Amino acid sequence: MGSRSRAHGLRKMLEARLRVQRIAPHPAIEVDSYGSIKRLIESGYGCSVLPFHSVAEEARDGRLTVRRFARPRLWRGAYLAQATARRKARAASVVGAILKDLVQELIDARIWAGARRPGATGKGGQAGQR
Repeated sequence: MGSRSRAHGLRKMLEARLRVQRIAPHPAIEVDSYGSIKRLIESGYGCSVLPFHSVAEEARDGRLTVRRFARPRLWRGAYLAQATARRKARAASVVGAILKDLVQELIDARIWAGARRPGATGKGGQAGQR
């Protein structure tokens, strides 16, 4: 017996945008694993909306074609969360600074495919995007 998992952020964002356009999605199947979704797509079982980082390698290798949404663009941010009820420890500040630098390095080296700094335009060559 299977059950539908809770909708994740990308799904919620996409469904909200579709509601504005008065479009009701009717997925033929629902799969929660990026790996399983990509295998289905590569086998010809349709298409899916996935974060670029999850398909960058397949796009670069020519196994999948990737297209951006035009307007309005879909975008999600990543945030470092911490408790407000406790005083921030020095270690947490150091880890936060290291993470900020590491994220910037991953973006600059194009290792974190599709990511960009806040305020960046998102233009530029991302491997495999067409």
